Amino acid sequence: MSRDQEASQEYEKLFAEFSNKIEHVIKRIIIGLITLLVIIQILLHIPGLAPLLSPVFNMEGIPLQPALRSEIRGNEE
Repeated sequence: MSRDQEASQEYEKLFAEFSNKIEHVIKRIIIGLITLLVIIQILLHIPGLAPLLSPVFNMEGIPLQPALRSEIRGNEE
């Protein structure tokens, strides 16, 4: 085997090891992010925690049904 081929094989071996390590790290990051997403979504269903986790809950207006009832009553009078 020539010297260039040996160097090429060594490079390929090192690259394969490096890419396997990076692939493992990326998989762990993705699994962690998906787990975090599921946990946050579950916590958003708890009424007391939802406003703390998302400021959008504090910006919500009047629910549709009570607003419609007051409009209907106002139009009948």
